[in-house]
Amino acid sequence: MSLLDSLRNSSAWNYEWALPMGHSGNPHLYLAYCDMVLNLRGARVPRGEYLSFYFACEVEPGLFKRWPDGAFGNTSHDEVIGAAAIDEHIAHGVLIHLDRTGGDYNPLKLPETKPGRWNLYRMIWLRPYLVAASGFRMSPIDQVIWSLKLLVEMWSDSDSSKTGPGPRLRAWLMSYHTRKHALCALAWRCYRWQIQRKGCTLKHDLEQEPAWPVLSELAPNEYLHQ
Repeated sequence: MSLLDSLRNSSAWNYEWALPMGHSGNPHLYLAYCDMVLNLRGARVPRGEYLSFYFACEVEPGLFKRWPDGAFGNTSHDEVIGAAAIDEHIAHGVLIHLDRTGGDYNPLKLPETKPGRWNLYRMIWLRPYLVAASGFRMSPIDQVIWSLKLLVEMWSDSDSSKTGPGPRLRAWLMSYHTRKHALCALAWRCYRWQIQRKGCTLKHDLEQEPAWPVLSELAPNEYLHQ
């Protein structure tokens, strides 16, 4: 049985799209977690199947919904992080769209309940991540912004009694791309040292989110990258 077969025979599998992304509000993000874990073991999520799903979600270049039918509301920054992690062309398309709209990301065209509700650039670290995920060189300023994010958040993220697994998992996922730059790599090593020093493990985090037993069984304890 292949690693992908293990996921196929579990609650992680979405039979409609033939992908390990379940049926939650975060299909792109959770699929990216699966891809990262598989990559550590020499496998990957099928790119053709994912691109079929992504293009079914896409409203216009760089702007996509969580699900093709618009379920679970507007696309969050978590979903953007996941899609960008899987494919650098998607990351680049999202980056172009956000730069063109000043950060606005509203694929469902929902009204703003408060100013900037759908502006993803309110998270100033997102653009530097998208630059790295697109395969571009991060500027020194981008590297500083990203590194400061990790160095500041490593103290709160390492306290599992106050912070759930989400921030640690997203930092692990995004650092796959950002760590290719020296300053960001150093920040990631500091972040990883702190969360692991406090007893956090990748395996346990994945047991909680997306809480697919087979995925956590495939994962190591340490927050590793291939």
